[in-house]
Formats: sequence, C-alpha cells, structure tokens
Amino acid sequence: ELQALKTLRIGENELTGVIPTELGNLRALTSLHLDDNQFTGQIPSELGELQALKTLSFHGNELTGAIPTELGNLRALTWLQLSNNKLTSIVPTELGNLLALTKLEMRINQLTGAVPSELGHLQGMTDLYLSFNQLAGKVPTELGKLQSLIRLFLHVNDLTGSIPPEFVNLQALESLYLNGNEMTGTLPTELGKLQAMKYLSLGKSNRYLSIKVYDYQIYGYKIFVHQFHVLFALMSNQELFFILSHISPLVTRS
Repeated sequence: ELQALKTLRIGENELTGVIPTELGNLRALTSLHLDDNQFTGQIPSELGELQALKTLSFHGNELTGAIPTELGNLRALTWLQLSNNKLTSIVPTELGNLLALTKLEMRINQLTGAVPSELGHLQGMTDLYLSFNQLAGKVPTELGKLQSLIRLFLHVNDLTGSIPPEFVNLQALESLYLNGNEMTGTLPTELGKLQAMKYLSLGKSNRYLSIKVYDYQIYGYKIFVHQFHVLFALMSNQELFFILSHISPLVTRS
C-alpha cells in the first residue's frame, strides 16, 4: 500500500509506540517528518532503504538506542534532523557518505565517542549541530574542509584539544559555538580572517585566555581587536563572544 507516497508529515501530535519498520517499504518517499510526538524505541534500520529520501526529521521524540549505520545509504538526503531525543552511542562514520547533505542536526541527545572526521567529506554542508551531547576527543581538522559551512555548534560536550587552525578555510562561517567543553590552548588569530563570522562562543569550562592580538579595555570588559572590525570580548562570566562590528570609535587603548 501507498507505494507512490512521496511525503509523510505527521508531526506535532501525541503519537506513541515505535516507528514502524514497514516505512522502509515506501521507496518513493522523499520527505519523512515525525517531529514532536512521543515515539519511543530505536530508529528502524529499514529506513536506510529509502533511496529517494531527501529530508528525515524525528526531532522531539523519546527515541533511544544507536543511530543506524544504514542511514549512510541515503545518498539523496539533504537534511537529517534527530535532535531532542535520547539517542546513545556514537555518531556513525557512515554519515560521511551523505554527500548531498546540507544540514545535520543531532543536538540534545546522549551521543558519545568522537566527532567523525568523515564529516569533512560533506562539502555542501551549511549547518552542523552536535551540541548538548557527550562527545569527546579533539575537533577534527577535516571540518576545516567544509567551505560551505555557515553554523557549527559543538558546545556542551566533552571535547578537548585546541581549535584546528584549518578553520581559517571556513570563509562562509558565521557562527562557531564551542563553549562548555574542556578545550585548551590559544585562540588562533587566523580566525580574524573569517570575514563572515558574527558569533564565536568559547565560554565556561574552556581555557582560552591567551590571545595575541591588540589589547583594549571597554566598560570593564576585556576587548581584543584585530583589523578594527572584529571584536573579541571576554565577558565577566568567562563567555567569549566574537562579534562582527566596526568598533574602532568605541575603544581606547589600555
């Protein structure tokens, strides 16, 4: 039945139970949205058979278990949204096969392990949201290859190491959130070359205190200026923001 069905949207209801494995038989399906329900159990691996699928969104349910590696077979997929669930285990390296993917959203789960370096293969990616998980290890240098990336949210995890200098290649990047990790080192001055950047948050639990650029004081905050249009403000709550602004009339050299 419904073999010709292309779109299935039944979000924002109070549906319960598990996601039926039989949905994997709807081979013509291009859009599957089950957002904001009360589905439980695991994501069926059978969904990896939906070769025509472009958008898959299960945001805001009670899904548990691992993310199926079979989702790496969805070569037409442009948006994968699994945020606000209770998913565990690692981010599958097979997601690096989804070369058409532009948005990957898995925040607010219980994912562990490393951020896969294979995500650096996704050259069309504009949005990568992995915040509020338990991801560990270093930020992969391969993410510096994502030249279409606009938003990168990795905050509130257990990441360590330093910001990869390869991030200087992310010329489309507007927002980089790394706060709430255990990262160390110095803030690369190369980030001042990212002309599209609007917000950089490093925040509590990181230890970025060594910044080798011009040093200013303004209204009791510590200000770091580079090329007179990039503002680094180390706020009193240890939250570091990177804001695009023409600030030279506002500051005085300390």
